[in-house]
Amino acid sequence: MNNNKLYKFFSIKTTLEEEKEILDWLDESSENQHEFLKARNLYDMVLLHADNEHAGLERKTRKMFPRWMKEVVKVVAVFLILLGLNFYYRGQQEKLSMAINTVTVPPGQRVNLELPDGTKVCMNACSELKYPALFAKSNRKVELKGEAYFEVTHNQSKPFIVETELCDVEALGTTFNVEAYPGSGKISTALLSGKVKVTNRRDTNRQVILKPDQEANFTNNEFTINQIQYRDHLRWREGLICFQATSLARLIKEFEKYYAVHIEIEKKEILSHELSGKLKINDGIDHALRVLQKNIPFIYVWDKVNDNIIYIK
Repeated sequence: MNNNKLYKFFSIKTTLEEEKEILDWLDESSENQHEFLKARNLYDMVLLHADNEHAGLERKTRKMFPRWMKEVVKVVAVFLILLGLNFYYRGQQEKLSMAINTVTVPPGQRVNLELPDGTKVCMNACSELKYPALFAKSNRKVELKGEAYFEVTHNQSKPFIVETELCDVEALGTTFNVEAYPGSGKISTALLSGKVKVTNRRDTNRQVILKPDQEANFTNNEFTINQIQYRDHLRWREGLICFQATSLARLIKEFEKYYAVHIEIEKKEILSHELSGKLKINDGIDHALRVLQKNIPFIYVWDKVNDNIIYIK
């Protein structure tokens, strides 16, 4: 099969005749199926790498990232792993259950990608997204660990579902942000346009439906809904850390996520201090800490042996 035709198929630009030709070719042999997956993997890698180039995610200082991280970002900040392969037909309306792509974003990185249905996703640092090379006939399911911003392509007959550790977020065609880091015990869903339904995975009878500019927080097995007054906390896509009356303890966690460092606080009494402001991620951790020093009295030192550990005294 001509790779150009496959790339056209991946970008959802094929005619019905071309689509049937590709699906028939896939059904001919397992060799064709593996060739298809290799082409899909390459297509995704090129798109993801191009997005990172366009984003201009530059690394400015040694302290911003440890030595091992520099070797990672030289190649690409995303790893695509083919996890499985299982093809099947359903009568004349053949559908494929394809290998699952896993996109993993290291600390300090952001990644833009486009899913097989045209949905656009921006992934935050320390996040993982799993999605199939082709979506199923009845729905479009992805699995998220971490944080991602979705601009979902409308398809009334195929709901788009984001599966997380605690809840499922379902949309038809909408723009929303999901934060669901493993082990955090909470999930936050912010709706910017359209409509989404958030469902408790352990009790599917418990669910909430959001309207634009509403945010649902699920913690301690309970939902709370708040009106979004400011969208600054969603500006991580622009390379900004925005915080409003945020405790230093929480801000330190954000720094660890964005700068791939571990911060030890020896001066515990300063952890409850609340701060408001904006920081550019690309300015680096040293700049961020110097800004905080203008409001909170502390000093910080780098570990002399491990260059990704900082002590605040």
